[in-house]
Amino acid sequence: MMVRKMKVLLAAALSLSLVLGVVVPGYGRTEPPTTPRLATLASAPAQPLAQDDDADEGLIRGVVYRDRDNDGICPESGETGVSGVPIRLASGDGETVLFLQTGENGTFSLIAASLGTWFITAEPDDERITSEQPLEVLLTEAQPTATGVRFCLSSPTVAPTPTPVQMMPEAGAPAPAAPPLGSALLMVAVVGAGLVGLGVVLRRREES
Repeated sequence: MMVRKMKVLLAAALSLSLVLGVVVPGYGRTEPPTTPRLATLASAPAQPLAQDDDADEGLIRGVVYRDRDNDGICPESGETGVSGVPIRLASGDGETVLFLQTGENGTFSLIAASLGTWFITAEPDDERITSEQPLEVLLTEAQPTATGVRFCLSSPTVAPTPTPVQMMPEAGAPAPAAPPLGSALLMVAVVGAGLVGLGVVLRRREES
């Protein structure tokens, strides 16, 4: 009786397996695990930074020299830079005006200057510029630098020592009056008497 029941159960299990295999495809099959797919993010190409077409990229550089002979030409032998001289730089359109001051060696520089025309002037306080000014420079894309700006500053002059002037009588002025004749004769008589007395004294000394 027990054996019969087991056969019935085995037959039922086999029938159930067959039914599941037909109804549910792939039931009972073992497949290797699949690797999960990772989403790939498309990276955008790097964009170049926007560049300003009017970017300031010019350079102005110059020197103020001491003009020793005040001839307006510098530098010549022995002429060196002068510090502390104010420099005025104005753009050609007049919208930009900048002020600099020369350094220890007389140089000045304006970096990142906008392209275009510039007018440059040296403005010392108590001295004068012997060279031509203002100077005009033009900065372009082909030639964005101007490094030959030069100014000549006058040398202080030393006042000459005044020469004593001898006062001369004015033209037409009367000549000094001559001493009176009587006074002249009196002076001759006094001198003569003195000489006679001196001769008498000397003679007495010789006789004694």
